[in-house]
Amino acid sequence: MKKTAILGLVFLISLLGCKETQKEETTITEQTAVEHKEDPHGDQNNWMSQIQLDKGSKWKANIETTEGIQAMSSRIAEDESNSIKHYKKLASDLNDLKNNVIKECTMEGESHDNLHVFLVPLVDKIEALGEVNSVHEGAVITRDIRKHLEVYYNYFN
Repeated sequence: MKKTAILGLVFLISLLGCKETQKEETTITEQTAVEHKEDPHGDQNNWMSQIQLDKGSKWKANIETTEGIQAMSSRIAEDESNSIKHYKKLASDLNDLKNNVIKECTMEGESHDNLHVFLVPLVDKIEALGEVNSVHEGAVITRDIRKHLEVYYNYFN
């Protein structure tokens, strides 16, 4: 009983800690989605001009975040999608992994802010993958997600 209560309390605290940021992320995601639709050929990596290092060093990320990014990278590396249905399944799998990263978020302050700079465009790319209309489009978005995930290690450890 104590264990359940403690786990419930930990979950509640982590949920409350990221709740405000999730609202902000949703707003930013919606805004980015509108901008993407208005200019589908715009620079999808403009987030890289917004993200910062920690005084020249990588930000310390919680282990769950790094493991989640690794899991997404592994899922993409093993992917052999060759149909729209497969790309949509990949998007669903990546979305589940991304949701786990957000749920397990324990980062605070500037490291947390920079993680969101990294995650918001990733969320958009995963969403776009889930809405592909061609195999070519799926391949292009998958390659973009793969590159995006690789950049994580330039800013976080």
